[in-house]
Formats: sequence, structure tokens, C-alpha cells
Amino acid sequence: MIRVQRLGGYDERFADHPRVAVDVFAATADEARALASQLTEALLFLRGPVNGAVIRDVRCDAGFSRLPWANELVHRRGATFTISLRAA
Repeated sequence: MIRVQRLGGYDERFADHPRVAVDVFAATADEARALASQLTEALLFLRGPVNGAVIRDVRCDAGFSRLPWANELVHRRGATFTISLRAA
């Protein structure tokens, strides 16, 4: 599972730069690591039109690292990204 939450960021007159927390959850540590790696690659190369906006840039502010979770059978990794976009 992947969870994305806006943490803040800033906006300008014609652009928005949300800072987002991205968490991945998996049954094993290896699965969580693999999903985090795939997600990082996909996000860093994401450009162009998406749902009424144009993504101009994606920056990784803090890479994926292991994070605690209440259920020890679930492995969680989290990272933060800043996404620069404008209306389409």
C-alpha cells in the first residue's frame, strides 16, 4: 500500500509546490524496500500533464527510510518530496 499526504509547501501566483510525505507499507522489509525504490524512480521522472495540472519538477527532500508502525507485521518506509506544478 502507498499513502501520500500533503505536509505543506508553498504556492505562487501561477504555480504550486506541495511538499508531500510518501509512505509505503508491505508484508516484508524487502518488499517495502523494493516498492520504495520503484516509487522513487517513478516520481523523479514524472513530468507533464496529470489530471488538470502540469508537473514541472519533482525533488526528493528526504529519501525512503524505515519508520515505525504499530503492527510489527507491517513494514513501513517513508520519504518526502516536493512537486512543482502549474494548472494546465
